[in-house]
Amino acid sequence: MKIAITQPNYLPWLGYFDLLDSVDHWVVLDNVQLARRSFTVRNRIRISNEKTSWLTVSLYKAPRSTHITDSRLVMEEPWWEDHARKIEAAYRSAPHFDAHIQKLQEMLAPVTDDGEDNLAAYNARQVVALAELIGVDVPEVSFASALVPELEGDAQDKILSLCECFSTTEYYNFSGGVNAGLYHAEAFQERGITLFKHAFAHPVYPQPHDDFLSHLSVVDALLCVGASKTRSLIREGSGWQRMEA
Repeated sequence: MKIAITQPNYLPWLGYFDLLDSVDHWVVLDNVQLARRSFTVRNRIRISNEKTSWLTVSLYKAPRSTHITDSRLVMEEPWWEDHARKIEAAYRSAPHFDAHIQKLQEMLAPVTDDGEDNLAAYNARQVVALAELIGVDVPEVSFASALVPELEGDAQDKILSLCECFSTTEYYNFSGGVNAGLYHAEAFQERGITLFKHAFAHPVYPQPHDDFLSHLSVVDALLCVGASKTRSLIREGSGWQRMEA
């Protein structure tokens, strides 16, 4: 079984969906400390030739050690409507704005009648909805907090303990953790697991500006080139490197 374990990012970039498109099961890594300036709480859209704007989820103040699943959305102020307005202002002239803006507006609003007041559930629901909209194959989804409530050890120990919850044969990880030396192929091989590192080649596509900016929220590609082309771009850029011990 091919497994990916990653934090649930907010309106992620194209490569995030390549990860989902490549595996059989996605484990939402929600029971680790939230980094307040990470892509778990914010992402970028393009607003002009040289400028981008951050869309940041509004959360209640909490101790620095708070886990993602315990990070609560501010519900009294509809900050998600401000995000929708920023997207509208930035992409009103984009070719596929009319086709997708209503769905995005609906997606941004928390599902309050389903108890969706925590960041992990909110982001994960959006990721799945975006993947379905684009046409990316959505894998089975689990939350780490339900599999191993108290993760222990270093980053690699935590990932391996979650891999052991499944018949994992291949583990897929973004390049940052491998490049930083957090994960080692031999440790995975000892458990019969092959480690793969992301080698995504970010595609270039038409944007309504003079030059191209990469690594924006998937919203940019969706509104600029449409759902089916976005899926094609993700698969065009897909790449994985098998790590050897």
